[in-house]
Amino acid sequence: MTFSEFGRRVASNACNGTDHGTAAPMFVFGPQVLPGIRGANPNMQDLDTNGNLQMQYDLRQVYASILDQLYGVERSTLQSILLKNFETIPIIRTSTTNVENSAVPQSDQLVCSPNPIANGQTLRVAFTLPASADVTLLLHDAAGRLQGSYHIGYMEAGPQHCTVSVPAHFTGTLTCTLRAGAYTRRARVVVE
Repeated sequence: MTFSEFGRRVASNACNGTDHGTAAPMFVFGPQVLPGIRGANPNMQDLDTNGNLQMQYDLRQVYASILDQLYGVERSTLQSILLKNFETIPIIRTSTTNVENSAVPQSDQLVCSPNPIANGQTLRVAFTLPASADVTLLLHDAAGRLQGSYHIGYMEAGPQHCTVSVPAHFTGTLTCTLRAGAYTRRARVVVE
């Protein structure tokens, strides 16, 4: 996600360029991002009293959306962090569920157990494939760095599970990503 602290004003300043303003585009990219543009083109005639473009989305709405849809942060925690309850915008293709202790997936979930888990231990990953496919499991840390990549192999449609080792050197939260053809699901795993 990109963000610039400097938006631009429509009118030029004394340097024959545009002055710093309040509205600016944000770009969010990655495999789980819903493609497209959120919001309408800015109306250059509809300015606030300072000559700035009207804001369509508060940047904290984008933060709330990413934290909710990608990391599964609870609404009460979001409100505490952002000091207000912000309406989210659809940005992420599939949401990350909160930490689950159940080893049984419900419908379209990816469930990792035990959760939390000790580093170096074996993680059981349960899921239901909508169609037979070649399955790969990826483990990324909170900064998006790959911590583990596991080619599971071809699996039939229906309820499935596999086991992988959690990296012995890692402590923190991992995002477990299951890829099976076009089917992708994510879940968080806390490594202690």
